[in-house]
Amino acid sequence: MKRTITCTVFGVALLFVGLPVRASSTCSNPNSILNATYGWLAEGMLTGGNSKAPKIGSFIPLVTVGYITFNGNGHFSGAHALALVVT
Repeated sequence: MKRTITCTVFGVALLFVGLPVRASSTCSNPNSILNATYGWLAEGMLTGGNSKAPKIGSFIPLVTVGYITFNGNGHFSGAHALALVVT
């Protein structure tokens, strides 16, 4: 019992010693860091109905792609497209 308490106290002490020092920012405009276009692609499968165990043939492929553009002044724009492949 005493060893468990000692190990716990030692582990908690290591957590506090290992915490990093809080960094201060020298950047006057943090929004300027985001100044580019980023894209994404997501794929998945949907199923119809509300069954807890859907049948293998009831799945529908789903694909989405898109992009988002940051202008460096805190504004952004973008678009995406969603496709369901139904045969």
